[in-house]
Amino acid sequence: MLTKLKRSGRIELFKTRRDQPDDEVTLESICDKLIIHGTPDSVADQLLAFQEETGPFGTLLYAGKDWKDRELGRQSMVLMAEQVMPRINASASGDSKAAE
Repeated sequence: MLTKLKRSGRIELFKTRRDQPDDEVTLESICDKLIIHGTPDSVADQLLAFQEETGPFGTLLYAGKDWKDRELGRQSMVLMAEQVMPRINASASGDSKAAE
């Protein structure tokens, strides 16, 4: 996606600030700053930190492209539903015991 957007002159979609030079937009910077990924605990922590920064959000869009390994993609969705979202929902409802 990065390559396609660079070629079409749309790299600004990956910039974290308007004055960011194009050469600072790398695959590493995109993964570090714009993609939430990791273990279920890490993903939940990142989402909760993001929510602290932005304020509450009503919808979370899960986007994954693990179709090369269909089972990996499925397992990722199961972990999101069964381990990550209960922590996020518990935090939103103020139930700190359920979030642990």
